[in-house]
Amino acid sequence: MRIDLRVSYALILTAVILISYVGGLGIQALLKSEKKSAGKAVLIFSIGIIAGALLLMRFMPVGSILIPVGFSFYSLQAIGYIADVYMGKTYAEKNPVVLALFIAFPLTFISGPIQRTDGLLRQLREKLTRRSEDKSGMTGDESAGVPEAKDAERANMLRHGLFLMAWGLFLKYAVADKLNPIVDICYTDVEYRDGAILLFGVVLYAFQLYADFMGYSLIAVGAGEVLGLRLDGNFDTPYLSGSVREFWGRWHISLSKWLRDYVYFPLGGSRRGTARVVANILIVFILSGIWHGRGLTFIVWGALHGIYRVTEYLCDKAKKNSKRESASVVLTIWRVVRTFILVDFAWLFFRAESLEQALIIVKRIFTQLHFIYTLREGIYILDPSRISLLISLSGLVPLFIVDLLHKKGIGIGETFEEKVKTPIRWIIYIAYAIYMILLFVRNYGYSATNFIYANF
Repeated sequence: MRIDLRVSYALILTAVILISYVGGLGIQALLKSEKKSAGKAVLIFSIGIIAGALLLMRFMPVGSILIPVGFSFYSLQAIGYIADVYMGKTYAEKNPVVLALFIAFPLTFISGPIQRTDGLLRQLREKLTRRSEDKSGMTGDESAGVPEAKDAERANMLRHGLFLMAWGLFLKYAVADKLNPIVDICYTDVEYRDGAILLFGVVLYAFQLYADFMGYSLIAVGAGEVLGLRLDGNFDTPYLSGSVREFWGRWHISLSKWLRDYVYFPLGGSRRGTARVVANILIVFILSGIWHGRGLTFIVWGALHGIYRVTEYLCDKAKKNSKRESASVVLTIWRVVRTFILVDFAWLFFRAESLEQALIIVKRIFTQLHFIYTLREGIYILDPSRISLLISLSGLVPLFIVDLLHKKGIGIGETFEEKVKTPIRWIIYIAYAIYMILLFVRNYGYSATNFIYANF
């Protein structure tokens, strides 16, 4: 009898939750009994099963096994929880419902951001405790002055959460989904495409992926605030970074911090000599590539970032004793452009369907690049109407402006609330709602796409 996929996915999720629950309680009990070696054995066994399942799914032949939806994300949350119990950063959760909600939190289940025990789990526990206290009846002086402060905080969180969700929806439907068909054309029949078209597609994919993934993260974080939960964010103007190291402090922040805390630091971090640091960096980024997907393209993508970081580390080490001068505007811009070129080159392998396709694209970009001809005659390949093409690209303008302002420390949401008068704000709200409804209606049924990171 064939088991329905949804049932098998539910069974795998349940198994991960049970392993985490039993493993956490077992580790805590053994550590309290001063049986550290036994606790470490349980730690290795529990994490080994979950991590082993993830690696198995990555290295099985394509088509032989379907990876459960969200497994890449909730498996890391489970591993992080078990490790935190062992390191004493949190206590083992006795309520299986609370732990299950943390590991399989609906808003972050599919594509993150990856949550930590000192964030989401702590808040879930606090809400459960508060609900129990409310049921027991907190009255009199205990509650004096608290409701007003809580109401104001909840109102701010609600307003900010809705703003994040609105911006996330715009990024997804007005930017990412508009770029999707153009990028798909550029990555189809690559052996016949001009290098300029391919280069255009490679650059656009960087922004499509950014808008798509950040859009999902903002919707998840915003919805969390609407529910009264503060979730860890995932992005902080990554394409305005001046180095690859800075980029990884701003891109997929929850994964970067997870790999740092649970892989890089346990391997020794930066404390055991240059050769060990280089090895640790390469291991972390290759594991990141494997985590993202199956195939050589993801390993090459991870390895490229590892090489970038190792090169930066060695250069910084060589310049450690040299006098540092303040960077000029031109130098700052060059560093941002250079970092984007390196990151975007790696994205080529991330997006390509195979290593062979990626190498063909690289070859044609360097040998068949005809900018003027493509701009004059070949642009119809992407869209018969140049006006329509410009409209599809227009969403990049507000994305760039918002990121630039955010980089300068200007929060759009806060500034909008403080500087814009209420009647004008409501006119903008209504105009936005009408625009999004028209966009949904126009795109219904043929151009909407799933979130890209849901595939990982």
